[in-house]
Amino acid sequence: NLRKEFRQETNDLQFKVVRDAWGRMKGAADTPTGDLSLAYSYIKILDPNSAVREGELATTENTRGISDMVKNSYNKVVKGKRLAPAQREGFIKEGGSIYNVVAKKQKELGEFYGGLAEESGLDPKNVVGAIGEVEIEPNVTTTTQEQKRSTPLRRIAGGLESILFPSVR
Repeated sequence: NLRKEFRQETNDLQFKVVRDAWGRMKGAADTPTGDLSLAYSYIKILDPNSAVREGELATTENTRGISDMVKNSYNKVVKGKRLAPAQREGFIKEGGSIYNVVAKKQKELGEFYGGLAEESGLDPKNVVGAIGEVEIEPNVTTTTQEQKRSTPLRRIAGGLESILFPSVR
């Protein structure tokens, strides 16, 4: 069943988790509570399966793909410290960049399965539904591989991309 295959690939890509976390990042107020939401959501974008607990971010194997810098930033926010403006900006830029990578892959999935549906004489909306309607974030620039290697956050995200999303090519 095409719809079932599409849903499984969407789940494997974890687009819904990344999309929801990106939405929370964009809506995070510039307050201590907003910093906490921003840091939490950024970690969920980096690793949708990470263990972000009520207290400090776990330092177990569940978070081994997340850098110490990101963990430390999150743990400071939990303790009531504010993110520096450059940290907020870095998290938002990188979160948007990662969202766009996943959103483009989701959009390609939607187009692929929509095409298969049409070839089979089915209505594409019955296969891909609303999840096939993906918006790319216009205010985030796509970066080259060289740019990804140029900053610590970009190096982390660039390396995690292939680990987090290996099934979509």
